[in-house]
Amino acid sequence: MQTSVAAAVSWAVASRVIGNPEPVFAPISAVITLGISTGQRYRRAVDLVFGVALGIAVGDGLIWFIGTGGWQIGVAVADR
Repeated sequence: MQTSVAAAVSWAVASRVIGNPEPVFAPISAVITLGISTGQRYRRAVDLVFGVALGIAVGDGLIWFIGTGGWQIGVAVADR
């Protein structure tokens, strides 16, 4: 019950208060954070926020550096 309420509230805040038209990250992060044992929730939430922020920054930098297009998508999803 707590997880479902947290997901719904986080979606509502992200879409109505912040104005995100597709708030996907907010409910997912709420579910992940509340799925962790009680003593680790705060640390997991902080790790999640910083990890996502770092991922977005790296992605933006990569797009700025190599641009966008077909070959860039191919490079980004290529398996090693």
